[in-house]
Amino acid sequence: LGIEELYQSKRCFQEITEELILRLLVHIDTNEKLYRYYFSVIKDNYMEIVIRDLLSHISTQAGEYAKTMYPETVKMFVNYHAAGIIQIMRQWMDYKGQKPCTREFYAKEFDGGQVFCGCNPLAAETVAFAREKGFSVALATNPLFPRIATEKRIGWAGCSVEDFELITCYEDSSHCKPNPDYYREVLERLDWKPEECLMVGNDVTEDMVAATVGMQVFLLTDCLINKEHADISVYPQGGFAELQQYLGACQ
Repeated sequence: LGIEELYQSKRCFQEITEELILRLLVHIDTNEKLYRYYFSVIKDNYMEIVIRDLLSHISTQAGEYAKTMYPETVKMFVNYHAAGIIQIMRQWMDYKGQKPCTREFYAKEFDGGQVFCGCNPLAAETVAFAREKGFSVALATNPLFPRIATEKRIGWAGCSVEDFELITCYEDSSHCKPNPDYYREVLERLDWKPEECLMVGNDVTEDMVAATVGMQVFLLTDCLINKEHADISVYPQGGFAELQQYLGACQ
């Protein structure tokens, strides 16, 4: 069947939309287990509301909508530099919090995803170490969650919101990693000079791209992510112990 025929059925529309959302979530973050849990709760408890909300904004026939929505969504899967990802997450997950079901989800079910994230106590220890050394610390995490979810994840890691000068989330971000404009926006918001900043991350593609805007970088090899099998020998690197040594030497 063609896309238009598939979308004539509400059931098919819902199945396709569910699949699109799941593919989008998994594609833009490496923690597939967390996102599958995240999506399963949405699907079981809130998907009917999400679909009804989507349909309420469609002014044309379903087939015409599909012709526009489907290829544009596929483009986002292929090239997720686009700020459009944040826009669609805002629309579907209600970044202003008007929908009670969204608030309920983050208040009740979201914490169930903690078991899929793991917790290395050295992460919180290193944040504390950096602050003790006089560094200002920002949490430059890919802004794919609302602030309430990101704050929960900070707690899972053993840190607190007060540890960071800035936390990026989708309420107030315009770009996603690995778009260099994401880092430019962070620098602008903090009024920091790129050459005076060190981006620490474990994802070669998404984090080391900060070097292209003039930031120094450190590749955290604990839980290393190198999807494109890039040469990592060009980056300062190591585990948390090496990172602390590197920070000490930066002063």
